[in-house]
Amino acid sequence: MPEWYISICAVGGQHFLIPIELTRLKGIIEAVVLARKGKRNQLTFWGACKIRSMLVKGELDAADGASAYAALIQASRYTGLSEREITRTIASATRAG
Repeated sequence: MPEWYISICAVGGQHFLIPIELTRLKGIIEAVVLARKGKRNQLTFWGACKIRSMLVKGELDAADGASAYAALIQASRYTGLSEREITRTIASATRAG
């Protein structure tokens, strides 16, 4: 693991890896991890839109974007969303815009 990565502890001892210089992602990932039933898809969609926006604005390069999406997927899994729900929600968010 590169030195410029840190792990953040969000809930229940679960760790999510994000680039250290991208502290804005911490809030996005934590919001998804803390999502309650009924809000999980909505917050996964919101998180994917935020990451997409950061990529479009050049705030993330392709590698950091991939890491951000990986952390979002991991956080969404943690909430109990199925792989299919996660994939469809993120795909929908990346098409929106």
